[in-house]
Amino acid sequence: MYGQHLKRKKEACDTKSNLLQTAPSAPAKWEGVLNATKKTKLCIGASLRNCNEAEDEDCLYLNVYTPKLRPNSTETFSVLVFIPDDSFLGDESYLYGPDYLMDRGIIMVILNYRVGPLGFLSIGDTLVPGNYGLKDQVRALRWVRDNIAEFGGRPDSVTIHGHGSGGACVHYHMLSPMSRGLFHRAISQSGTALNPNMRPVDNPRLLAQKLANLTKCPSSDSVVMISCLKELNQSRFSNITSIPFGPTVEKANGPEEVFLSEDPLNIINEGKMTKVPWLMGSVNDEGASNAEELFQNETALFIWNDNSEDVLVTPTNLRLREEMKFMTPNWTKVLDFYMGNESHLINSNKYGAIIQLYGDRLYNLGIHLSAVLHALNGHTNIYKYNFELKAKSHYKKLSEDILQHVRAGHGDDLLYLFKLPMLEVFPPGQPELDYIEVLTSIIAGFVKTGDPVAWEKLSATWEPVGKLNRHDIHVKYMNISNGNESSYDNVKMTMSQDLFKDRMDLWLSFSLSENLAYFRKVRNFSPSTKTIGLSSVMYMVIPLVTALVIIS
Repeated sequence: MYGQHLKRKKEACDTKSNLLQTAPSAPAKWEGVLNATKKTKLCIGASLRNCNEAEDEDCLYLNVYTPKLRPNSTETFSVLVFIPDDSFLGDESYLYGPDYLMDRGIIMVILNYRVGPLGFLSIGDTLVPGNYGLKDQVRALRWVRDNIAEFGGRPDSVTIHGHGSGGACVHYHMLSPMSRGLFHRAISQSGTALNPNMRPVDNPRLLAQKLANLTKCPSSDSVVMISCLKELNQSRFSNITSIPFGPTVEKANGPEEVFLSEDPLNIINEGKMTKVPWLMGSVNDEGASNAEELFQNETALFIWNDNSEDVLVTPTNLRLREEMKFMTPNWTKVLDFYMGNESHLINSNKYGAIIQLYGDRLYNLGIHLSAVLHALNGHTNIYKYNFELKAKSHYKKLSEDILQHVRAGHGDDLLYLFKLPMLEVFPPGQPELDYIEVLTSIIAGFVKTGDPVAWEKLSATWEPVGKLNRHDIHVKYMNISNGNESSYDNVKMTMSQDLFKDRMDLWLSFSLSENLAYFRKVRNFSPSTKTIGLSSVMYMVIPLVTALVIIS
């Protein structure tokens, strides 16, 4: 095992937050071989409730896995850089084992990055512009560009890959000039920058003031506020989960390199995104775990059933309260669509409907809009999928009542790409082994060639979304389901189009903030309000890169 670190300091849990709102720095040169056999520091996040020496603010490490320890000079490998899904609150990079993908002849890099206020605090000016978690990822990608050849990797064949919030990070890199040229393909699973809980923060200074009030720092003067926050112990930032920190649109005239200077919708509609091959999509029942949270919360259920016609009392994790202006007159229409017009009360007969409602609002609409708007603005090499392989194992624990309505929930596709510590090894003869064979082949084929069905055993033809006619939009996608009609006995791959069309048409009929760019492009509708400033749907919290350990 070999390694290099960007920056590493031994700090106790009572150490002050020296790196708060500090851009990542380039690694210093060092001599010798780094012992990378020990676990690295995790970034301070929501999982830390007390002093934990396993977590540190100075946490940027890269874990690099290669199929050959010392590849010869003539053998090189394409590179997959994976950005974990941690909901921008806690570091989960330790979960993802490389075992399955190592059999596919690629190099895999898994990175840490700062989360929560340590990665995304901003006061909306050039003093503290924000986006440090995303800038840390850029630093990691620059390290890969400059050093991955030493591990047998090809710096001209790098794919960035993420799931959930990580998938949204991938999309943000496609929109940022800071990331341009650092990757050549992109994979977003169950997350894009247009999902309502991944959009830029509308008022970052207000969130900074909430943090200051929570930690008993003054909040009126920006310089005094930041100075006070820097004096706090690192652990004070570990359980800040009530403030939705996330990406911000930065001022362009500051001293720091800018990651995001415009709203994502404006960047896409102006065609200024990086148009690399993009594999993106969702699972069939994205909203299962979110619905589970509601069903297990007796208070939230009582409030819903007692005031079901009032959008103001909808659960906060449905992200509708921020859109009350548009949703108040349409909420009954939404309930009628999903639950029928006889009763809007939640009971076991309505579980499937609520799963769909959550999935469409939080995931499917944003993913659909991302594919459509990119394609309408000249990005044609997009490969979309829907994953609905049903199996006994699930990424998140679900009750039996919920499982009756679920084929594949959020994260279930990860079970067949990474060896996860919460699951036992699949025994011989199980259909999940076929799922692993197919899913790793799709990802590795795309990493190597930009074609998700490059593997010879995958006989299906996967058509890209291609050019779209704004007067008659039909989005093609690959449906991955159970069956024995395709390349592998237990997997069926079928091209289709217009995933969840009626459900997407419903949400596109509302003047939600993320729909405005769609209206402009497709319906020649020009609202008087600019896109920037309407992104109050929710926010995003992302992490950083400051120390690097390479494990091969």
